Amino acid sequence: MSKNVAINTISKYKTIVYDSVETNNGKAYDARSGKFTAPESGLYVFHTSTTALDKSHSIIEIAKNGQVKDVSWADAMDHNDRAVASTMSILNLTKGDVVLVRVGVHYMAEMFWRVISTQE
Repeated sequence: MSKNVAINTISKYKTIVYDSVETNNGKAYDARSGKFTAPESGLYVFHTSTTALDKSHSIIEIAKNGQVKDVSWADAMDHNDRAVASTMSILNLTKGDVVLVRVGVHYMAEMFWRVISTQE
């Protein structure tokens, strides 16, 4: 994203719309909705990063057709500092599948690992 987002506009499951996109071969990413629609079946790579500042945390999810496939959690909850987290997901998509990055929810540790371990 090329601009800061006002904290009062962020809500659980809100789609993150990237207005600055470096690679969008085939124009499968829609910069208005934040959704990537697979133009054909195959393997696709998605990379995200998130940052949290001073006693906060930031959780983002990569979701395929509404199902969480990966989670990135930057955790600076117990200190005044910056925390950064990144994730890279390789997803096997069928033509028409929709992938998006969205604001996540707070995960308990056991749920976090269950989500990660059930990926395709």
